[in-house]
Amino acid sequence: MARSNARMSPDAATKARFRLGLLVERTSVSKYVYEFIKWALANENLELTTVFIRSSENGVVSFPLPDYWHEDFRTSSEASLSLKFAVALERLLLLKNRDHHRHLDRFDLAAIVPAEMICELRSDENTPVGEPILDLLVTFAPSPFGAGLWNVAKLGIIALSPYDDRLYRGGPPGFWEVYFREDVTGFTIQRLQQAPGTPETLFSGRIATQFYYLLNQASLFQKSAHYLRRIVNQTALTGTLPSFQAKLPFSGPARGTPTAGQSLRYALGFGRLLFSKILQKLGFDYRWKVGFLPGGWRGAALWRARVIKNDRGHYLADPFVITRDGKHFCFVEDYDIARTRGRICAYRLGDAGADYIGVALEEDFHLSYPYLFDYKGELFMCPETSAAREIRVYKCVDFPLHWKLESTLMKGVSAADTMLFERSGRWWMLTNIDPAEWGDHSLELHVFSAETPLSGDWRPHKDNPLFIDAARTRNGGMVKDGDRLFRVAQGQGFGMYGKRTTINEIVELTDDRYTEQPVCVISPTFRPKIFGTHHLHSDGNITVFDFA
Repeated sequence: MARSNARMSPDAATKARFRLGLLVERTSVSKYVYEFIKWALANENLELTTVFIRSSENGVVSFPLPDYWHEDFRTSSEASLSLKFAVALERLLLLKNRDHHRHLDRFDLAAIVPAEMICELRSDENTPVGEPILDLLVTFAPSPFGAGLWNVAKLGIIALSPYDDRLYRGGPPGFWEVYFREDVTGFTIQRLQQAPGTPETLFSGRIATQFYYLLNQASLFQKSAHYLRRIVNQTALTGTLPSFQAKLPFSGPARGTPTAGQSLRYALGFGRLLFSKILQKLGFDYRWKVGFLPGGWRGAALWRARVIKNDRGHYLADPFVITRDGKHFCFVEDYDIARTRGRICAYRLGDAGADYIGVALEEDFHLSYPYLFDYKGELFMCPETSAAREIRVYKCVDFPLHWKLESTLMKGVSAADTMLFERSGRWWMLTNIDPAEWGDHSLELHVFSAETPLSGDWRPHKDNPLFIDAARTRNGGMVKDGDRLFRVAQGQGFGMYGKRTTINEIVELTDDRYTEQPVCVISPTFRPKIFGTHHLHSDGNITVFDFA
């Protein structure tokens, strides 16, 4: 690899951009490697100087090429015919997927990387050696590496691992979580160490598990690659890697290619799941309903609740309740299945049941999650308006059915299930942001602060995003107990949205810290024939929740 001997002036040296190198297995790369390289070449914060290509003389193709596992299934004598057939069918399904139809495609590096930037490593020594020539090396090829390569970058070598290594190691990425019907699929970003088996974790996240292997793998690779870019960009700006996460025991077994029995079990299970998805497309889908019962949320016997009746072709969800003049009013998302759009409707709740009052808020885009709060003696609503790419607040001008747009808190953001509340003399916002507009608001929880809830200037918390975990990130309501505040969180399930809720007490909330402590988990076991619940709210006089 040619290197310039020209000396830089001190001023030029201080302005030198962050030097990034990549290691790939060969010049034909996956969609995710290709997109990473395009991003690096266009990033003003760093300079992609070298792409190392390890010799492929032995014909081995390794992670993160997403189709390498698939090729194993097609060609390996260890994979059974039932598994090969199931994965072949999955390939056809994936081609129909708008977001992931190119998951298995290959791309030629020569189309975007200049020839002088490519350096082929032909021996296990993996030269160059000597002084570091890079700030950071990102590898898209598996270890082992030669001794020379370990010294090529000042900050070392980092890699994206498509596993939660504490639970699953080895085996097809994204397969075993589907096989065992896990609710979430994990990934980690690690700094590799020369001693085998001793990586240091820089970042970890968990996405909701999709209902078949290749779809789950595509979702896993797409989202984890986004966070890899984020870590690299942050490192380029600061000049240092993020802090390492605490080491924890590795409790899961190593996994490999499924056995013949496991393959048959997976194929049969995939067939049943595919049939259920076809029924959903035909309209035989689950419906969300809202239940209510008197009293506060502590000690609420959910099985005793009365249910608000759904209109034909509609479902109700995301209830929030408020008591006015001794009467209980519930605002809900009223989702029109035919129009695929929600609006906010109001009900009066009483001993005799629920009486429909009317439409409280409707726009020409989807509305849900009608979060209510008081400010200076006035009632406000902050519904989900992610379809408009805004966070909006509406003011009640004639309770309960007349509201007007009062303030737009943020624009150009895909945010859902926003909650505003006052604590220690300041206003705080908890919201779920879809960072790359995947249509998934279950990954990231963000907190912001401002002087008033109607402000258009919200300051992000330094630890944003607080969580990247589909098992506990998305908001599902809020309850109070005196001065204590509890965030209700959704937990996504295997192949489904809204499996359970967790009630978490917000223990600490400052400019520097956010901590919450789980109090209890509400599972969908309180009524027969239900399998999901994702929301709960109470004003102390009456408690409302939803279930599927």
